[in-house]
Amino acid sequence: MAGILSLKSEDEERLHPEAVRWFNARVAEIKYDVPLEELGDNDLDVFLSNDEKIEFNRNKDEITRGLATCLKKQEVSNDTTANAITELSLIKFQVDSLSPMLKLKSLIKYVHQRKIAQINQELMERTQAEKRNREKAEAEQIRKAEEDRQRRRMQQ
Repeated sequence: MAGILSLKSEDEERLHPEAVRWFNARVAEIKYDVPLEELGDNDLDVFLSNDEKIEFNRNKDEITRGLATCLKKQEVSNDTTANAITELSLIKFQVDSLSPMLKLKSLIKYVHQRKIAQINQELMERTQAEKRNREKAEAEQIRKAEEDRQRRRMQQ
């Protein structure tokens, strides 16, 4: 799951360092709230509705498009206007990508919560099944013991 929220090394090299820092800081915030290592690659398909998947992909694409506007300049410029434009495009990316990143975080939290709920439900069902099996086995033992007692009485 963490792969969805990571940049390829070649992309990091092409992007402006400030955009990479900003993106990684938002991913770190998500990882702080949601243990991404507990989520598998197919958990999005399993635990999100079709509408939520569409929303997830739309927001991810919006962030990707924003990152694409933050390419690193090949040469350092002493032109203050060019530098100001670069800074403004970085700020625009950060502002435009904040809402989609928060929406991704929210959807990833839903996935994690739903997965935990499913695990808890399965554990509860397994525990109940084991309890029923134990009770059945105990009832069977009691029944056999009672049959043995009755047989002994009849033999006497």
